Amino acid sequence: MNKLLIVFNTCGINRESPFAYANHIRTILAQNFDDFHLAISSCMNSEYCFNFLKSQFGNNLSYNKISDKLPISVTFNDTIEQCNNKFGEFENYMYIDSGIDFSSSKNVIKDLLDLHLSGPYAMTSARTDDDMGLNDWFGTDMRGDSIFNDGHLIIPVGKAVNLHVQIFSKEIIQFYNRILPDIFAGQCMESVFSFMCAALNKKWIVHKNIVLNHKTGMDGPSSGFSPSNWIMSGKQRWDHLFSTNEPILEIIKKGFKYGMGYEEIQNIVIHDNSKYDSNGYALCPELKNYIKENLYLTKNQFDYSKINREFI
Repeated sequence: MNKLLIVFNTCGINRESPFAYANHIRTILAQNFDDFHLAISSCMNSEYCFNFLKSQFGNNLSYNKISDKLPISVTFNDTIEQCNNKFGEFENYMYIDSGIDFSSSKNVIKDLLDLHLSGPYAMTSARTDDDMGLNDWFGTDMRGDSIFNDGHLIIPVGKAVNLHVQIFSKEIIQFYNRILPDIFAGQCMESVFSFMCAALNKKWIVHKNIVLNHKTGMDGPSSGFSPSNWIMSGKQRWDHLFSTNEPILEIIKKGFKYGMGYEEIQNIVIHDNSKYDSNGYALCPELKNYIKENLYLTKNQFDYSKINREFI
């Protein structure tokens, strides 16, 4: 089985930055770690941007050029599926935001993967210097330095950090069939990650020493599904779903008896802590089945095989 698939995620719906993409990709390729395959997941980028990246990196990378307006969860999941079909399954999968560069250290991938493989971790995150969410979720400064004094941070059930650089274990895709839960159109997806891990008797950890430069919102936040317009129309940020008309509260209520919570930072649904053991693992085996059946789109809701793509 291949060791690591890295997916670099770009979107051209609102704006694009082909030269910045190329510079950031070069910092990935310059890492002191080469046991990985790199794919660019491109959602509605221009022909110029797509051809520019191909001219810079040639056949050393895979390219998934998606022409449909889709959430990042769907485009990321689809790129993984295309790569798995072509190269076989990978042991681990890494998500990288287009606004991230790895120039601060050439050992980022190696160090992050070493931590990921050192314990029962289904998800392992790097820190960023901006928009990490530690200040909101844990009441710290933006970088969250104070909560890393004692070492790496294991994310408690019900809490989260923002998705910018993160490794996912094969166990996630082997059970849930896809990596990212794809019912979300806008934001709040990360708030279910801790439950996904706990349901599989796994943990989510953040590396204490890896702090990467992050250009926030380089492609625009949730491009194509504008959370700001959603809110201005009088709707709730946390109830912005993709390809389903069922309200998120109705979906979450189905899993509350198994220990499910949602967007606890806003006190939307606070999980029942009695449903977890001292390790933070779910006591109800039904939780993982609930997540698989309710937080991931069915084929009737959205058919991945009908995505308009060019995979090279």
